[in-house]
Amino acid sequence: MASFEKPRRVNGRPVCAYGDCARRRDGAAGLCGPHRRRQEQGLPLEKPVASRSASGVCTFNGCGRRKTARSAFCAAHTRRQNLGLPMDAPIKNRGSARCHVEECARRPLPGSQICERHQLRLDRGLPLDAPRSALFGPKVCSAGECGRWVAAKGLCAGHRRRQKQGLPMDTPFRAETPRRCERPGCDHPHKGRGLCSAHLQRQRKGLDLTAPVRESWLGREWPDTCTWRDCARPLRSAGLCSLHYGRRYNGLTMDGPPRKNPRMPGVTLRKTLQGYVHIFVPDHPNAVGQGWVVHHRYVMEQHLKRLLQPHENVHHKNGDRADNRLENLEIWITAQPAGQRVPDRIAHARWLLAQYGTEEEQLEY
Repeated sequence: MASFEKPRRVNGRPVCAYGDCARRRDGAAGLCGPHRRRQEQGLPLEKPVASRSASGVCTFNGCGRRKTARSAFCAAHTRRQNLGLPMDAPIKNRGSARCHVEECARRPLPGSQICERHQLRLDRGLPLDAPRSALFGPKVCSAGECGRWVAAKGLCAGHRRRQKQGLPMDTPFRAETPRRCERPGCDHPHKGRGLCSAHLQRQRKGLDLTAPVRESWLGREWPDTCTWRDCARPLRSAGLCSLHYGRRYNGLTMDGPPRKNPRMPGVTLRKTLQGYVHIFVPDHPNAVGQGWVVHHRYVMEQHLKRLLQPHENVHHKNGDRADNRLENLEIWITAQPAGQRVPDRIAHARWLLAQYGTEEEQLEY
């Protein structure tokens, strides 16, 4: 077995270590594939390795295509051999034929040397370099005096459909007038089944179709304020403000006094879904949102004349979270020493007296 050098690299790529072979190294032996196989089979390494380009060519007469891995022919001649077809028939070169017009890369039509787009220009007597707009016509339908937007082949969608179905092109289209409700005396727009939206809903629910329908706002100028009597609130929907629209939607009386809205200017209290009351104090250090503070904590802070600490909770004695009277509130604390040793309990007791004791106890501790 011939000797060879250690594996080397060429341009950072590991190559075969035998002689001047520049093939890629294959495996831990430091050799390329052909030299490694020769070494394993005990063959001489000095014999030149056949080039793939020379040995991988189809052996059929005059064919220069690359042969397949399991045959001596190319893929086309191998397929013909398996199907019993004549081997000497010319092979079509797919993908190489292009339109003969300069700078056109489309495929030519069968039996022609130009593509479909340029053949259409020749059929219409247009030059080959005519723009695409001249080929397909204007953007307006070319059928008579039809001014609709073109859809295909220079025609609108209606005339194109008639052309496909072989119908006469000069028949006028149906008048494009908006369809109305078919109920007597109803002029509302059509919704479905020949009825407007109101009568269609009544038909589905089994209600009386002869009952009068309220006047529609469609096509009318919408006012800027609520139309309910003397209400001057901003308009929301159906000619009503948010207050009266909500009352009519929920079936409530329309003339009742308005409830105070916490979001309206001048309102200082609001109630949350959990039952707590918030007060509007935008300058408070613990205010959240647009300046809201929990009311029961604010009352206790005003009584103690200081801010509450994070470990201090205000408890409602009677359980009513909205009852924020001072006699109904008391402070609970959650702080506790981190152990049960006597010095810790004593230190915690001194801290409690310093925080919540009398003035003498606070000064002493």
